[in-house]
Order: sequence, then structure tokens, then C-alpha cells
Amino acid sequence: MLALCLGGGFAALAQAQDAPPAPAASAAPAAVSTAVTDTLDQRLEGCAACHGKQGQGGINAYYPHLAGKPADYLYDQLKRFQAGTRHYAQMTYMVRFMDDAYMHEIANYYAQQKLTCMPVEAARPDLSGVAAGEPIPAGGAVVAAEGGSSVPPCSSKQ
Repeated sequence: MLALCLGGGFAALAQAQDAPPAPAASAAPAAVSTAVTDTLDQRLEGCAACHGKQGQGGINAYYPHLAGKPADYLYDQLKRFQAGTRHYAQMTYMVRFMDDAYMHEIANYYAQQKLTCMPVEAARPDLSGVAAGEPIPAGGAVVAAEGGSSVPPCSSKQ
């Protein structure tokens, strides 16, 4: 039974191939441009998704910064992902079909970027005027220190 079904399908396909082409429709859809500008900025979009536009690293520090690292080091890491000697599925996927010139271009770009970090002092809350053991004004999220400690807690115990 399967052979008859398949045989009939092949016969229909052979007839369709021998038939003259169907006349073109009078209202053909407009051609859609699929051209993509091949620029370095466009090529780096995949990198920027995790490492930041200038290679500053992810906001949660999970993804490392690339900015300012030596180009040879960055290129070597890309080659290791490509060869499978360094393992992270997303990176392996990204570099699988890149050629050496492309990887050198990426490495050189990030090596030329300047790493800018927020100074530690800017990340700390302003505690001037807050006495030890008093609540830190942070919208009620942080409560007073426990047991006479001068170090306020990191989270609420509500």
C-alpha cells in the first residue's frame, strides 16, 4: 500500500515537472530588500548583547568585559571557543563559522576600547547624617541594624 502511495506521488511529481510553467500572476508582490549592511557595528551586535556595546561587560558581571584586553588574548579565546577547548554554548555557536580575519577584527576592536568603571564611591549610598543603628533612607527596603551593630543589614526582616 505504501509503495502505491509513494509511486503515485512520484508519478504526479514527474507530470508536474513536464507540464509547462503556469502563467505569471498579474499582480506580483513587490520585491523585498534583504540586503544587510556589512559594517563592524552590525557584526558586533551579537557580542554587544552580552558584553556591552563597547565591551564593558554585563551589568551583573556575569559576562566579562572585553574592553582594553590584549587583542591576541581575545583572538585566542575566540579560537578556543571555535575549537571546542573552551566551553560556553552561546559563544561556540557565535564563532563556529567565523574566519580568522573576522575574529581578528573583533579582537582588535575590543582591544582598542577603553574600560570605564563606576568608581566604588559612586556605588555606595550616602550615609552622612545617618547614626549607627538608624534605618538607612532607601524607600523602606533596609531596616535598622541588629544588636547594636554599626553595620546596617543588607535586607529587610519584615
